Amino acid sequence: MIAEKIIIKSNNISYGPMPAFNDEVEQHVKIYRDGRVQISRFVYGSGIKRYGYVKAAKNVFQIPTEKAAWLLDLISGYFKDHDQEEWFVTDIGDYQITITMEDGTKIRRKGSLDRDFEIGDDDLNSIIRETLGIDDLFLFNGHSGQRYIYLSVKFPGSDQEYYYRTTDRSIDVGDTVLVPAGKPNRKELVEVTRKEKFYEDELPMPLEEVKSVIGKVILTQDQNSESFISEEAQKNI
Repeated sequence: MIAEKIIIKSNNISYGPMPAFNDEVEQHVKIYRDGRVQISRFVYGSGIKRYGYVKAAKNVFQIPTEKAAWLLDLISGYFKDHDQEEWFVTDIGDYQITITMEDGTKIRRKGSLDRDFEIGDDDLNSIIRETLGIDDLFLFNGHSGQRYIYLSVKFPGSDQEYYYRTTDRSIDVGDTVLVPAGKPNRKELVEVTRKEKFYEDELPMPLEEVKSVIGKVILTQDQNSESFISEEAQKNI
């Protein structure tokens, strides 16, 4: 059974100070299997309209059919496999997702607006934003923008950890990577000790202060053979 349509309603109002007039408070994201996408944005109004919300914008566009089908299969597959408990944190907003299957049956889930649903080395929020090309969607976690991968590495003979950035999602803890070190940016082999992902407002160090990994290094089992650098690394040398 395949999904034909997905609707994600995200509301970022929480217990506490009320939003200011015209603050964006709710988004509705509709994705159809044929590639149609509709995004509606609601702002906090005067209280005369629906729940005090006023529709401020509606964006309708098309993405490639194959991308839409892939995205719907990914989202529906995740929520069919993960029967999320309907628990809520009171100091943040909430989301509701409705997945309509080809036979008309619906899968519904809801929860607090703080969920990072991990899929492989990424999360569902980032995948949807990247596929639709829109960074400021609330979705399931209320964050906007992309997540950055920060690696902690150790140099040979040292217990000190240093941060490096990468866009290579295949790099993991225990891998050897080639990095620029020191002011002359000499190339050094180091071991990855931690892998973390952060949104821009969560970064432990500013982007401009963290150097990027050149690439992953594949070490051969034969000690008499030379190691070789992955294709991704060679592009950056």
